[in-house]
Amino acid sequence: MSTSEVTATCLVHTVFDAKVTWMLDGRASSSNTVSKDRNTTHITNNVRVSSNQWKQLRHVTCKAEHKCFSPTEKTVNVAGPEVATPSVEIRRSLPDLLKGDGAVLQCDITNLSSRDLYVTFQANDVDISDKQYVELPEGPDLQSVSRRFTVPQSHQRKDKSFTCKVNQGFIRSFKSDSTGNIFVDPSVELLLAPSEDSGPQTLLCSGWGFNPQIKWVSESRQRSPSTHDISMSADGRVAVTSQLHIPQAEWTSGKVFTCEVSDRSLNKKVQKEINFCSAHSSVPPSIHVETPSFKTVMSTSEVTATCLVHTVFDAKVTWMLDGRASSSNTVSKDRNTTHVTSNVRVSSNQWKQLRHVTCKAEHKCFSPTEKTVNVAGPEVATPSVEIRRSLPDLLKGDGAVLQCDITNLSSCDLYVTFQANDVDISDKQYVELPEGPGLQSVSRRFTVPQNHQRKDKSFTCKVNQGFVRSFKSDSTGNIFVDPSVELLLAPSEDSGPQTLLCSGWGFNPQIKWVSESQQRSPSTHDISMSADGRVAVTSQLHIPQAEWTSGKVFTCEVSDRSLNKKVQKEINFCSAHSSVPPSIHVETPSFKTVMSTSEVTATCLVHTVFDAKVTWMLDGRASSNNTVSKDRNTTHVTNNVRVSSNQWKQLRHVTCKAEHKCFSPTEKTVNVAGRTTI
Repeated sequence: MSTSEVTATCLVHTVFDAKVTWMLDGRASSSNTVSKDRNTTHITNNVRVSSNQWKQLRHVTCKAEHKCFSPTEKTVNVAGPEVATPSVEIRRSLPDLLKGDGAVLQCDITNLSSRDLYVTFQANDVDISDKQYVELPEGPDLQSVSRRFTVPQSHQRKDKSFTCKVNQGFIRSFKSDSTGNIFVDPSVELLLAPSEDSGPQTLLCSGWGFNPQIKWVSESRQRSPSTHDISMSADGRVAVTSQLHIPQAEWTSGKVFTCEVSDRSLNKKVQKEINFCSAHSSVPPSIHVETPSFKTVMSTSEVTATCLVHTVFDAKVTWMLDGRASSSNTVSKDRNTTHVTSNVRVSSNQWKQLRHVTCKAEHKCFSPTEKTVNVAGPEVATPSVEIRRSLPDLLKGDGAVLQCDITNLSSCDLYVTFQANDVDISDKQYVELPEGPGLQSVSRRFTVPQNHQRKDKSFTCKVNQGFVRSFKSDSTGNIFVDPSVELLLAPSEDSGPQTLLCSGWGFNPQIKWVSESQQRSPSTHDISMSADGRVAVTSQLHIPQAEWTSGKVFTCEVSDRSLNKKVQKEINFCSAHSSVPPSIHVETPSFKTVMSTSEVTATCLVHTVFDAKVTWMLDGRASSNNTVSKDRNTTHVTNNVRVSSNQWKQLRHVTCKAEHKCFSPTEKTVNVAGRTTI
């Protein structure tokens, strides 16, 4: 590969002066390219060809002839066998870097066939190294080799990338992937490692680049690192890390520490600085103020407000109460790695008078910041307060539950009390409302104690919002009233079952049906509550017609166990209607009818709901049944009597008489003879 002409040699081991000829790919070589030499044991024959011609050859043959032996020859394959595709990778050499030579590239070639080769290193696909020849021993196995090369100074530039090229045999070549740009400017990162605030602090500096070097400096003096590590990534970039331990007092003094990362190969350097303040955010800390709850202020003699300052610094915290600094003996302070906590103690009475409390945090590493909280609360809207009885609780068996509904509430904490005749009878029920712009609503319930369940008691609900304002509901009035009852017969067909309707009113009325000392099960039962807290119960009892008309008495009893009171009403077939005797109307036949027909009819209409017995008296004598007919509807009994016209002409009076057990007998007599004429 390095000369223009090459020589092949054939050694024939013989004592005879044999004729030696060369065949190049089957063609005899011309005599002017062949030279011969002979000693007592060998004939040496050389053939000369150009390098270019040799590269094209596949076989060369050396043939020996003499009359004393049969011709013999030897053929050699000079093109070599077909080679496998090797793996070619280029990388930087970390061992050389650690020895001080950072510009060494290493070419690793694996899966090599037994075929001679040479290696070159390239920059931007142009050879920058001599050919490094490799003669591999013959054998069946694949082999591996590595070659190294130091990048010349002139190529150590950011615009250069590098490859490794392998030429195996005369015609095949293989190339690695490019390294990419390995001569990069150095970069640096400087951090404060997590550690206890009260102990030594550790700074961690990391540098990246081609051959970065770290140096620590503080106040123009170089500092010795505590640790130093170096590594190389697959892309050839080098990373160095170094730690510097600093005593706590030196760290908190605010001294500046510098980490400088330089690369002499590129004559570049970068640096970063850090100190106590810059190691953390310079943004003023967030402050959260926790004030005592409304319940705590109203129920204890002394209260505590807490200020949480979210900061890693040992900030100075002060309290201002309505613009005046709180005395130090009322303030306590605690600190951890993330917060400073400060508490201020004041009496409940003093707290109730305050309008604003301010927590202020100060430190040299951030600008002063503060948080002011309005503890008096905003001006509150006048809420709507209503007290009422709770129907759901009544239905569950607890009839003495009062419910206070409070609407249109501002976001200000409050407590609720229930009162009897304007005196508290309940504990304070505290309500903490979430902050927000909208008005809110709450409800609170209370069971009236037994000793207040009296007719002389009325009830109110009182709301105390904030420390000074209170609101009261209207009074319930007297809800513990004696029960009352109403018993009616519902309209229905006379011939069918009858329905009794009983209604009871009171605090907690209960209905019971009784007939002839036996309790009867109601057909329906309903309960409701009016706005004034009075409860109404209604119950229906269905009674078969025969049982109803028998005159049996039915009793509806309304009781209230809360007041130990009961009332009742009775009803039966007769009492369900008016006991006044019915009106009777008698219709007689006209004169013309009597004179023109052989038989006439008189009609008696009894105005009654009862099925009254109706009888006719004709001039004092009862009419026989076969001359009488009867009809009835819901308002009248109609009875007709038939007599002959001749008999009617003889009559002077007819009487219609109505009888029933539910009213006294009554009758109507009509003069049918007419007036006496003169």
